[in-house]
Amino acid sequence: MAEKPISFEVHPMRGHSRGEWYAAQKDVVSSDEDAEYWALFSVTSRGNRHCLGEFPTKAEALAAEQYARQRNVDD
Repeated sequence: MAEKPISFEVHPMRGHSRGEWYAAQKDVVSSDEDAEYWALFSVTSRGNRHCLGEFPTKAEALAAEQYARQRNVDD
């Protein structure tokens, strides 16, 4: 059984991951201005992070985060 996420994080991203593989933590950038795309990560109690999706805009990533939080509460 998979560990249930305890939190979710949206990060600005840059790098080769876009469109080929799910984003990796190494592709996180420090500023919104440097972002090529945005990624939503779940975080487990053990600190494991898993990319749930990539989005072209921050607004879309934040909307997905809200949906994921709601689903996590409902489960």
